Amino acid sequence: MTGLLIKKYHVAILENDEHGFVNKVVEALKSWYSDRIVIHTFDDTHDLFEAVNINKATNKPFDMAVLGAEKMAERMVLQHSNPALKIVMCQDETGLKRDCLSALL
Repeated sequence: MTGLLIKKYHVAILENDEHGFVNKVVEALKSWYSDRIVIHTFDDTHDLFEAVNINKATNKPFDMAVLGAEKMAERMVLQHSNPALKIVMCQDETGLKRDCLSALL
């Protein structure tokens, strides 16, 4: 096999978009990972939990979830239901970059 296998990362983002946070996160992730990332955004925690569990059951789990810094309850539920899921909680782009690099590598 002479080709290079490139993994596509699947990322779930949960945030109520009051200050344009989701747009900043999506733009930053796409600029860092270009065509190697698939981003799913969720406004409702129920939709996020459902998607994470469905993808886990179909053997296509999310690689990472990005939550706002105040979403501690959601983080605990995600960690309990899917311990292998890497969860990043951030408020700004520099914190996101630092945490994403450690989570996806």
